[in-house]
Amino acid sequence: MDAVGYGSSYSFPLAAGVTAADWSGGSVSGSSSWGIRLEGPDMNSTAGWIKSTQDPNTVNNMISVPPAVTYSGFTWSKVVGGSLVQIDTVPEIRIGESTPGIFFYVASYTNACGTFTDTVTIYSFVTGCPGPTAITTSTTCTEATISWTSDLGTTDSYIEYGVAGFTYGSGTPVTSSSSPQVITGLSPNTAYDFYIVDSCTIAGFSTPVKVKDTTLAGFASATFSWLQSATTLSNATVDFNATASANGTSYAWDFGDGSAAGSGVTPTHSYAANGKYYATVAVQGPCDTATFGDTVLVEGISADEFLFSPSFAVYPNPSNGKFMVEFELAQSNDVTIRIMTTVGKILYQRELGHVGGTQRVEVDLTKQPAGVYLIELLSNDQSSIKRIVIEN
Repeated sequence: MDAVGYGSSYSFPLAAGVTAADWSGGSVSGSSSWGIRLEGPDMNSTAGWIKSTQDPNTVNNMISVPPAVTYSGFTWSKVVGGSLVQIDTVPEIRIGESTPGIFFYVASYTNACGTFTDTVTIYSFVTGCPGPTAITTSTTCTEATISWTSDLGTTDSYIEYGVAGFTYGSGTPVTSSSSPQVITGLSPNTAYDFYIVDSCTIAGFSTPVKVKDTTLAGFASATFSWLQSATTLSNATVDFNATASANGTSYAWDFGDGSAAGSGVTPTHSYAANGKYYATVAVQGPCDTATFGDTVLVEGISADEFLFSPSFAVYPNPSNGKFMVEFELAQSNDVTIRIMTTVGKILYQRELGHVGGTQRVEVDLTKQPAGVYLIELLSNDQSSIKRIVIEN
């Protein structure tokens, strides 16, 4: 065991655990390194310690010195004419291509586990080739189309793209591009940078030209409301309204009765029979198609309108919520007045009993919000419906 101090008047720090009893050394004349050597057990005394000049390299001659760093098995090679040409055997190299072009360097390391390689692509740009001109871009939600005009001497074109602000050289490459070039797999509503480079046989590559564009936004959403606006002995007219849908460029309707498809934002459809029909609208947007469906309840077709018509009237219409319902019966019948929302919710119902002749009934809906409501007269399982508009 050796304890070595460098210089003179040296004392071991407390953490070393070397006490005054252990340490008997003093400065050795003419020595720049001095200390003591323990030969035998540590008796916590001066016994066994010999004062001597210390040479750390000699004192530690039993410690193996780590071998010098070796890069055996590592090589850098350059692709030249389709073949690998070794250029160095150290991991860090500096290159300086004197001509423009795209150059490939291959790092290779071989050990007991096998051979591992990685290829580094170097883009060397020296202004010389005429650059692309007349560059235009257009986008959809997930694609960009880039068009440009190259010089007659151009032999190839290269595009690199990424989200706006990316560092050139770290983007996604499109080699051997041709105008117009379609780039797919983009994200909607995202700004992108595109670099276009032309190459030629005389002077290598042109200076990269950057253009910007943003993919389209707006995923579609679909919804609609419906209203049975008129009813006759043979059919019922239902008005559909999809104006609450978003980002629609076209609308395709299925009215649920096997009829031809409809189109437009606010189509009207005629149903020939009472019943429930599941109607759907497909809203085509710039990025996708959204679909919405709802059950349409058609009532009142084939009712004996002569029970009330043409005497069935509602006035004033529009009204402020107070209005009269008037009708005339040729013969006495049990009559019920029912008032509903356009989706069939009953707000008001009054049994008039067995009545005949001209009847006038005052209705008060002033507590209801403004909108369109349906007034239905029912007698002997037959009905007739009219609309009223309330304006508060």
